[in-house]
Amino acid sequence: MTLAIVPGLQAVSLAFRLPQGISAWFKAPAFDFGTKTVNATTRVTLSDSRWVLFVHGPRLGPAVLFWSLLLVLVLVALGLGLIPWVPLARHEWLLLAIGLSQIPLPDAALVVGWLVALGFRRERPAQQPYWFDLGQLLLVAWTLTALVILVYAVQQGLMGTPEMQIRGNGSSSELLQWFDDRTGAVPEQPWVLSVPMLAYRAAMLAWALWLALALLRWLRWGFQCFASEALWKRAPKQPRTPPTGVPVVTAPPTPEPGAADPAPPT
Repeated sequence: MTLAIVPGLQAVSLAFRLPQGISAWFKAPAFDFGTKTVNATTRVTLSDSRWVLFVHGPRLGPAVLFWSLLLVLVLVALGLGLIPWVPLARHEWLLLAIGLSQIPLPDAALVVGWLVALGFRRERPAQQPYWFDLGQLLLVAWTLTALVILVYAVQQGLMGTPEMQIRGNGSSSELLQWFDDRTGAVPEQPWVLSVPMLAYRAAMLAWALWLALALLRWLRWGFQCFASEALWKRAPKQPRTPPTGVPVVTAPPTPEPGAADPAPPT
């Protein structure tokens, strides 16, 4: 297509429609401008029915940071699997971490800390009654909070959108933007690897079913940890002692009826 360029500010918009739509591997169409260009911007708009897995394009563009987070979660799961007082295998820690990656990290840390705290309670209970009872109250509140967070994680997985940590150049899960300041006659063609959202829903449903079965076992183990040795240690009451310097007056014993009167002192 030939355009007549005249001096002055101009804006030219060329719109067209391709016969194919978004597929699992989508690559932006090639544009041959016939000469070098500058400030080339490529935008790919996706619907909320696609689950973006990988993207690639010019350097200034989006990146899927979830895979870096997943690598960190694998290392953390391997470390948590070394804790002797928590009966969770490494793959269980990893599955739990993957599901909790869709919620804020502080909330996920509360769930992990809850399991570690239950095992620590059984391994090294507090000896002082005051600290023991305070720890029991803290575990009860921690358990309720962890259960609420797990319910929220399941709801987020089954009804929310996947959090793939897509960042860069103002991009999001539904809008991907690349910018190249200098290009050749044919700018670089970004590509996107995505799958239908149904795949994400199926994966989270499988995780939710696994969590339900595992949680029953964890709660049974957690109650055994919570009830080991005792449920509550009430501090014994100390006998009240009279203040020093105050004489203590005691009444003489009352004689029983019919008993002989004591002899007067001589």
